[in-house]
Amino acid sequence: MSIIQEYETIRQNIGKGRFDSINDYLSTINVDNTKILLLSDVLNDGKEYKKFNKWFRESLKPFEIMKHSNNNYSVTLDQKHFCYDWLDEIKTSDAKYGDGHCYDDAFFEYLEKHKNYINGVLKFDSENGMFCVYCENQKDADSICYLLSSLYKNEEKMINLIRDIKKQYDYDFDFSI
Repeated sequence: MSIIQEYETIRQNIGKGRFDSINDYLSTINVDNTKILLLSDVLNDGKEYKKFNKWFRESLKPFEIMKHSNNNYSVTLDQKHFCYDWLDEIKTSDAKYGDGHCYDDAFFEYLEKHKNYINGVLKFDSENGMFCVYCENQKDADSICYLLSSLYKNEEKMINLIRDIKKQYDYDFDFSI
C-alpha cells in the first residue's frame, strides 16, 4: 500500500473534516520551529493525537456538536454567537438582524457546494435563535462543523455569502420592530 493510499484510508477512518484540519493544527503548532511536528506524528502517536483532538474541539467553536439518543448528531450555532449583522453586512458584537433561519439559508447553500465532502444526509432544523443541522454520524458532524466554523471565522467569505443569500432569497428586514 502506498503512503497516499494509507493516508486516504486514515482519512476515511477518522473523517475528512478531522483529517483535513490536521494541516491547520500543524501550522499552529510548528510556529516556533523548535521541533517540527509532522502529519505522521499526529496520526501515529496517541499522545500527539490527543493534543490534536483537544485543539480540534476548541477550533470548532462557536459551533457545537451534540450526540443524541438516536445516535444522530447535530451541529448548532446559538444566537448568542451570531456576530454578523445581515442588514448592514458587517461583523459586529451586536448583530441586530439575522436569525437562525438566515444562517440556515446561508449554510445550506454553502454545504450544497461542498456536498461531496459529506457522506450522509443532512436535515436542517433551525429556529430564530439557533442554527441547527442534523447528520447521521460523528464523521459528518466533524466535517460540517469544521467547514462551517472555518467559514464563519472568515469575515470576508461570510459577508460575501450573506450578500449572495440576501439577493438569492430576496431578504427584507422589518425595521419597525
